[in-house]
Amino acid sequence: MSCPSPAAARLGEILARGGHPHHVRAALFLVATVIEHSPSGSLDTADWRRLEVVLRDFVRPAATDGRGGAGRHEGTLSVARRCLTGLVCRHHPLDTPGRVATACASARAHLARATEVDEVKVLGWLVERLADVSPEDAVDLVGAACGTLHGLPRGKAMSLAQRWYRPLSRLAERATPRQWEELLAGSWEGPKEILRVLIRAGIRKRPDDPGAHLLAIADTSPWPDVVRETVRVGTLLHTERSPRRWLPPLDPADHTR
Repeated sequence: MSCPSPAAARLGEILARGGHPHHVRAALFLVATVIEHSPSGSLDTADWRRLEVVLRDFVRPAATDGRGGAGRHEGTLSVARRCLTGLVCRHHPLDTPGRVATACASARAHLARATEVDEVKVLGWLVERLADVSPEDAVDLVGAACGTLHGLPRGKAMSLAQRWYRPLSRLAERATPRQWEELLAGSWEGPKEILRVLIRAGIRKRPDDPGAHLLAIADTSPWPDVVRETVRVGTLLHTERSPRRWLPPLDPADHTR
């Protein structure tokens, strides 16, 4: 059962009116929390579509509307953009090729603006949903995200990799052999944390047992020892049919959230 959206109309009013940046930022964080914790697709409602219009107006360059202030500064704008992308990735329908294309275009635009790893995490929702309806687009999005992550501070890459375990597992399971090869190619140069999770997910989920191929091409990786060890551990756990979800150990540097 989807919960009612108690905040949609009220939050829309707050954002439209603006005010002190702390007040606006708090409202945006509440929006982000509802987006994240509501069941996928449950916010495709009239109230939330109206709130999305308000959000899009909020993030427009101030020069185009003459308002300049109203709680708009880069901190609040970044959260608002993340809310918009979250709505697209988690709640917009993906039931037609046109809607899939629109969602992918929105995700790529979000990537182009990203300045920190946390801004990329939200795209994991779309990767997971695309794995079911358009795996090829999901593969392309993962490759684009890896390219963007190369240019961002690396402190939270492990945190992102852990959040993306489920999306990458789903994609590894659903991808065709050709798509799996493209997925590996797009992440082969890293980030290393994404590659490790992807290798483990492939060993656990794919029916074609990718371990031997990964070992054969390990020397072409920037981290051949990491590839070999990840394959070894993943194969061991898979052979023993461990019920545990394997993840690389959390780096203490990631405890910054």
